[in-house]
Amino acid sequence: MADSGEERRAVIRQRLADGSLPRSRPSILAPANAVVQPMLTVGVGDGQPCSACGEPIGPQEIQLAYRYSATTRVVVHQGCDEMWREEVTRPRLT
Repeated sequence: MADSGEERRAVIRQRLADGSLPRSRPSILAPANAVVQPMLTVGVGDGQPCSACGEPIGPQEIQLAYRYSATTRVVVHQGCDEMWREEVTRPRLT
């Protein structure tokens, strides 16, 4: 991950601002009794880059993967997920 929490937070803010990191969690609208794939999976890292900070998520780290559609996933470190949540709810300057 980036060197410090503030550096990671700055990267997350930039990605939120440029739209490369969504401002919301995935939501699901499905008819009753529909079979739906999980929107969130949690496990150990597999080397994929974190969608929030850009650094690889190693096998010694917790990885969260949010599925937005069949082709769109956001994969983040556990710590980056917490920062992402904080930044999304933080009041924005207009």
